[in-house]
Amino acid sequence: MAWTHWRPAGPLPGPKLASVVLWVGLVEIITSTLVLVGVGIVSAVVVGERRGTVGSLGRAWRLMSGSRWRFVALCLLVEAGPAVVGVIWSLGRVALGSSHPAAAAITAGSWAVFALERGVDAVWAVVVAAAYLELRRAREGAVEGDVAQIFA
Repeated sequence: MAWTHWRPAGPLPGPKLASVVLWVGLVEIITSTLVLVGVGIVSAVVVGERRGTVGSLGRAWRLMSGSRWRFVALCLLVEAGPAVVGVIWSLGRVALGSSHPAAAAITAGSWAVFALERGVDAVWAVVVAAAYLELRRAREGAVEGDVAQIFA
């Protein structure tokens, strides 16, 4: 059966659904940015100071005051490149489809993009730890042996 004879089983989702999906995505982006701005270093606070959940969130909030947007800029600097590569690769994969002769190469490339993104995640963990240490030094002054103490 040719695609020229294909008919949808029911009504196709219209522009209203696309509008709702767009708004939900926009709200998700704004919410995640606000969380990043507020408590982006919470994982390092949990590891470094061994506080509970609420205590770590409060401590991260206090440490981030005055440096929130610089931290977002740092996040964009580290994360934006691989994210753009991943989106472009995914769009190319969808555009070519699985029946294209280059599908195997596209799949192998997808694994390479996945590995790149995981590598960036590892770098991001180090960036968060370094940001935590610098914010802590800026607020409290240099603490002797704090890096060794955190990883002890």
